[in-house]
Amino acid sequence: MDNANIFGSMSCPKGLRHSFAVNALQKGVPLTTLQKWMGHSSLEITSIYLQIINQEEVAFAKRIWES
Repeated sequence: MDNANIFGSMSCPKGLRHSFAVNALQKGVPLTTLQKWMGHSSLEITSIYLQIINQEEVAFAKRIWES
């Protein structure tokens, strides 16, 4: 992690896994494909990552309207 300059809460295997999932969805990977890649037993588990993306979208929209 030090060599990759990854620090804080993301500097653990779970953090990297989480970052991978969010990035994959942001790049357009279908939720069902991500479910398979992550080894989740249901889409409900995988859909947790969508909540994070939606929060980011709200933050972007707020910045646009506050400018």
